[in-house]
Amino acid sequence: MSEGGGEGNPLDLEPATMRYATGALHRPAPAGTPILRAGLALHEFTIPRHCEWYRAMDLRGADGQPDALGNATKPNCVAAGAARMMQLWSADGRLPTEALVDDIYPRWGGGPLGIWTDEAFDIWAKQGVAWSDQRIIAPRRILVEVDGIAPDLRQIRAAIYLLGAVGFVFRMPETAFTFDRWEPGGQPRTNGPHQYHFVPAMGYHDTGDFIGCSWGRWVTISSSFIVAQTAQANAFVCSAWVHPRGDGTARTPSGLTLDQLHAIAPSLAGV
Repeated sequence: MSEGGGEGNPLDLEPATMRYATGALHRPAPAGTPILRAGLALHEFTIPRHCEWYRAMDLRGADGQPDALGNATKPNCVAAGAARMMQLWSADGRLPTEALVDDIYPRWGGGPLGIWTDEAFDIWAKQGVAWSDQRIIAPRRILVEVDGIAPDLRQIRAAIYLLGAVGFVFRMPETAFTFDRWEPGGQPRTNGPHQYHFVPAMGYHDTGDFIGCSWGRWVTISSSFIVAQTAQANAFVCSAWVHPRGDGTARTPSGLTLDQLHAIAPSLAGV
């Protein structure tokens, strides 16, 4: 069984036997937040039907076991998910730790019930996170779709392929507290703030399924779950991933150019 990159099927996991913590406190994005659909001319890109950025990721901790970065018991899913996205973008082999997430959590406004995502993303962009002595990661947020509208799956796939990941805020039914395939249906976990869970997706398959990271493991998420359970879908433009070259192109494996990036969201022209 593989928990990260390399050979084997990283989705071949035992079902969860407990109810893990969540902790995304959700409200609509602030006015003026860039929107992906407003500037992304999809006809200019070839978006493949299969994308597996997650295959390069190792979700194990120092003990070789799946590392939830504390989210098994703490309502820190926003910080833990952000740490996994930084791991993907940096591509330097460094593994995030629970200590890093514990440091991020209070600085992003985390409390006993979780983190307001809009505040966390704003602080992340303004202050950044010291990923190493040489790198500060401070991504800019883009909404993949306007809040309250069911996500366009083509937009979701494009955002994952071009920018590495989409950070979903999901309304979590009880049936999704597992490492089996997530399908819509079932009752919400609670009627309170812990109903929402932040899950970065870092790949998708031509079957229509998406691959997300939750509680330290990979989980298969059906497209119908994405449509039915998404409260908000966020993409992030990160200089560690979108790194300019002298010829005006970016370092992204998807070949995104800086001009195209600026067309997606003109307010991100400084990235």
